[in-house]
Amino acid sequence: MAGNANSDSAWGIHIVREMFPKASGVNIAKYFPIIDQALDQQIQKHGIKDSGSILKLKLYSYATIRVENASFNPRDEARSRFNTGPQRRPKIQGLSANFENLQEISDKLITTYHLDRPFGLYDDDLRSKKNSLGNYREGMGELYKGRGFIQLTGRSNYVRYAALAGTPQIVHHPEKAGEPHTAARILAAYILHSCHRILSDLDCGDFRAARAVVNGPRALHHERLTEAYKKGEHAMKASHPRTVQHST
Repeated sequence: MAGNANSDSAWGIHIVREMFPKASGVNIAKYFPIIDQALDQQIQKHGIKDSGSILKLKLYSYATIRVENASFNPRDEARSRFNTGPQRRPKIQGLSANFENLQEISDKLITTYHLDRPFGLYDDDLRSKKNSLGNYREGMGELYKGRGFIQLTGRSNYVRYAALAGTPQIVHHPEKAGEPHTAARILAAYILHSCHRILSDLDCGDFRAARAVVNGPRALHHERLTEAYKKGEHAMKASHPRTVQHST
């Protein structure tokens, strides 16, 4: 049953509310059972039975959502400078010849590579093979944009987690990755796929490395992950002092 990480009920929606002080109580009440059930299914699938490890993975999962999506609802990624290039600017009159040439070059680059196309920076013709998202034709950047509780991004990830999460529909209908039950299953599969590495990092108190599991080497906002995790850990400690051993 969702929410029962161990027998003395240390885990529950009240812990998540402490971790998301600014999120809508309606969102938490609506999505917590869906997410927790998906986590329980993946935890069982991976054969994790130690209650302490289960609690750590749940704290980490919700702390990750706190970093990626503080409003606690599955959502689609919005256009930004990180996924969409600059727009062509109106022709400026009275510029010197050198500046006019620069503007013409800039406009030509934008036109040639479609940099102003929504989510055009996610198209693989603009990325290195090492950082490929698996988007192999124009427009796939927008089709496979970030969705869900942790912003699954890129066709390669959609294909991979369609299999791991048991959600095959997201490959040909990627918009379904933003639907609550599907998004919850993707989140759980994404995190539990690397559960042993995550637990090892948490046991060492290395939250930056734990954040890198989801975010990559940059481990952006790992301090937010740390804050949210420890806030949940503190709430559990306060209600059940013997349940959780604090991270270092």
